[in-house]
Amino acid sequence: MISSGRQRTAWAELINTFAALNPDLTVVANEFQQEDCKRQFAVRMGREPGDLAFWFAGARLREMVGKGLSFPVRPA
Repeated sequence: MISSGRQRTAWAELINTFAALNPDLTVVANEFQQEDCKRQFAVRMGREPGDLAFWFAGARLREMVGKGLSFPVRPA
């Protein structure tokens, strides 16, 4: 759901860097159309939670945190 070129480039660089540093892991990046992503976010998180998701702060994210389906990224 990252729409701008700069955001998309930064996200791709993060994914590629992580994959290069962790060759033992399989990295799969899923992309969704913006409106589909918004409508299906809660259902998808409940059914197929990922390890990392890009989302904007707000009511939907707060709902996922409240259900225990999303957590902030914290340094180890």
